[in-house]
Amino acid sequence: MTIAKFQGGDAVTMTSLELVDFINGRRAEDGPVLDHGDFLKKVPKVLGVVAGSFSTYYTASNGKKNPCYRFPKRESCLMAMSYSYDLQASVFDYMTELEQKLANPQASVMAALSDPVVLQGLLLENVGKVVALTADNKELSSENLMLEQKVVSDAPKVEFHDHVVISHGVHYVREVAQSLGTGQQTLFEFMRFKGWVDRRNVPYQDKIRAGYLVASPHTYWDQEEGVRKTKFTCRVTGKGLTKLQALWASRDKDLLEDRP
Repeated sequence: MTIAKFQGGDAVTMTSLELVDFINGRRAEDGPVLDHGDFLKKVPKVLGVVAGSFSTYYTASNGKKNPCYRFPKRESCLMAMSYSYDLQASVFDYMTELEQKLANPQASVMAALSDPVVLQGLLLENVGKVVALTADNKELSSENLMLEQKVVSDAPKVEFHDHVVISHGVHYVREVAQSLGTGQQTLFEFMRFKGWVDRRNVPYQDKIRAGYLVASPHTYWDQEEGVRKTKFTCRVTGKGLTKLQALWASRDKDLLEDRP
């Protein structure tokens, strides 16, 4: 997921919301979740009087404008360093990689198309379509088979945590929620609390690498900005379902342990 923005043709930046998601995504599974409000309070303490020059706002889902910051690379690294040197290094490496990709976009596209992981994502997207549509949709089944064969042939190039997930091993979040006896939104809140997905319900990379979740890419046209964007939809693997069932079963115990 690309969380940095390219502004002015010469600078990669990160909003405070994106930086908080980045930090939470790299913390341990059971570690404390960083709150955006607490992060905002820390910014002036770390950056001093210049903090105000990076202030901006974002529009929430209810239409309300809320304060946030947009940081260049240097300030993003300084904020990350205030939590740990490892986070600083991660932010620096991430934004440097984005700068290189933006400097040579054609090479980035070609590299993505030759990446077996991208092909795996295409496979998983079509698996979701097969699950959602009727079983006798021969066209999708044929396309899915071709992608499966391609991923299998490229498997030595990629370090998979587990074997390639086939159709019956990937589930919609609403299906998992129904199996747990709850609603989709409640389950997403639980997954955010556990550090599985970010505030947009997009899986964190460590949970994808662990084989618990997959992120199915879907492209759409943003009429407001006039560009084509990619949205990632969360899916749960069979391994992730087993893990979620265990976490959900012990949620009452977690709440009791959190009490003072």
